[in-house]
Amino acid sequence: MDLIEKENPEELITRVSEGAETGQVLLPVGGDQRFVDFNLKERIAAYNAKLSGVELLESTYEDYLKAIQGEVLPRVSGEFISSSVSKIHRSIYSSRYDQKYMNDKLERRLIYQLEPLMLMADSLGIPYKRELLEEIWKLVLRNHAHDSAGGCNSDATNQIINERFKEADELSYSAVDYLTRKIAESRKNTKPNDLVFYNTLPYSVRKTVRFEVSVTSPSIRLWQEGREQACQILNSEKRYRGEIKRDESLYDPEKYYYLHTVSAEVEIPGLSFTTYEIEEVAEEVETGQTAGNSIENERYRFTLQSGQATLVDKASGNEYVDFLWLEDGGDEGDTYDYSPAYHDDICRLDFADAEVSIQTGELESRLLVSGNFAVARDLADRKAGKRSAHIPYQMEVRLARETERIEFNLKMDNQAQDHRMRLIVQTDIQAKHSYTDTPFGTISRPVIDPHLHDWKELNWREEPTAIFPMLHYLNVHNNKSSWTILVKGMKEYQIVGETFNQMAVTLFRSVGYLGRPDLIRRPGDASGNQYRYVETPDSQLEKELHFKFALVLDPAYDPAKFMRDYQHYAVSQPYYQIQNLNAFTTALKYFVSNPLPEKITEPPLNWQLKPEKLVFSSFSRANDGGSRFASIIQVRLKKCQKKKFNYQEKWMWHSLV
Repeated sequence: MDLIEKENPEELITRVSEGAETGQVLLPVGGDQRFVDFNLKERIAAYNAKLSGVELLESTYEDYLKAIQGEVLPRVSGEFISSSVSKIHRSIYSSRYDQKYMNDKLERRLIYQLEPLMLMADSLGIPYKRELLEEIWKLVLRNHAHDSAGGCNSDATNQIINERFKEADELSYSAVDYLTRKIAESRKNTKPNDLVFYNTLPYSVRKTVRFEVSVTSPSIRLWQEGREQACQILNSEKRYRGEIKRDESLYDPEKYYYLHTVSAEVEIPGLSFTTYEIEEVAEEVETGQTAGNSIENERYRFTLQSGQATLVDKASGNEYVDFLWLEDGGDEGDTYDYSPAYHDDICRLDFADAEVSIQTGELESRLLVSGNFAVARDLADRKAGKRSAHIPYQMEVRLARETERIEFNLKMDNQAQDHRMRLIVQTDIQAKHSYTDTPFGTISRPVIDPHLHDWKELNWREEPTAIFPMLHYLNVHNNKSSWTILVKGMKEYQIVGETFNQMAVTLFRSVGYLGRPDLIRRPGDASGNQYRYVETPDSQLEKELHFKFALVLDPAYDPAKFMRDYQHYAVSQPYYQIQNLNAFTTALKYFVSNPLPEKITEPPLNWQLKPEKLVFSSFSRANDGGSRFASIIQVRLKKCQKKKFNYQEKWMWHSLV
């Protein structure tokens, strides 16, 4: 009661009612890290005794909405990410990239692979294990709670989050492994060296895929229904399948086999599978790398010369010189926010000192780059202008046959602290807006905030830097061309450059504290804990990091096409080879599996989602016991009539127009 006597309710009412549009003001009770108000009724009564012309009522949201019925309310739109009255943490999307990547990988596997595969298996007589699926989803969703998703936690908390991700990864991978094997081994007329590919998307795919096969021969051919299919061996390793011994000279030479990494073009109907036959070939195949700095396919030519990357778009005839590099800068922020170092040293990282080789073939070509990036070791080195840390990296640039995307696979071993590294792609577009996808749509954002230069005078809580979240892709375009970056796990971007012609995608940030006060971008108290520094050395991410992204050039902006491009790129085709040489192809291969008693005579669902403006979101079994399956289809059409959607007895469609 003594505390209540000291409080000033008039000041409170003035503060909370500022800007109110009605006479009914909503005052939610509670907040992040706030205790429960056990004396709420007592406080309300004490406040009402001091107030005149105002009455406080303990209420509910339902009662509040009833109270404002009939009021003329303003229309509010947008993302509600203005930092004018509170911290927004506009750069939290790049905190703990390792966790963002794992979450992205798991969501892709669950939504685009496991859930559809379970339905395919169910239609073939393999029971649908909803409890297993829910257990995996619960592990993932427990990592979505508040700061867990942001990555702004103590190291101890993040270790628990990583353990959940690891368990969900192993469970989901094993479930996909079990189902693909069960279906493959339960087919009628199964033969050794059958290779079964699965398509878990509801439309047919034709693409160049990578896979591994275990055979006794140094080479293979691939056949389907009597027709030879083109394939390309990318790498070969000789493995031993006998009992291991300390003295390898005692190994039986008859028990060696080849593990080939192969590229082949496959075509698979929607939600179905197709079978290929492997023919073993005795002749040796040369798979080594050769000198060179340029690769190409029907659409692009990519060259790396003197550290500069050049791209030729054969469709338009345009050449883009020095269009891709990395950027490293200091990060004196925390796990909540990026903030530039007070004494920064931003450097461009190109590939000038890299070793470059190529591997070319009928189906795909690869340009392989390896080297070391020199950056500041820490903030002290950065202030002194030293670049004493060396970050080893390897990058693969891949161009597959008849593919309109360039794929990049980048690995680096981070050996520096307190820094941010970004991918920079320079376009021929002077962008005024950026475009990306949201859970059920797309969004356009200005490349610069109108209050970027006067936010301090307006007393905003943090700088409104145009750093934004992304899900699957980032796009800029004009009326002549369109540039799209497809990503796996990177969730943050900004449009930069003097003419805003550069797409900057954050790869990762290294920081050493949960919260820091007085950041350049976020002045004032520290987030997370205002009263002490909480060190988070694990958030420096001093370990090997993996980044996967692709680039697509188009003549026009087409978000439905971008999502199909993303799914073709990001969703791999599960596969299974009938063989007994290698018992370790998957986590479960070593263990015995019993085929179905009733053999599978034909592939499962075999869907074709049309028209192509329909974008697949998810495909799962209905929970209500009504129709057998439920699918959720995201629709991106300028015009759409209900008659285009036909309800069928076994299927339930949910459409968003």
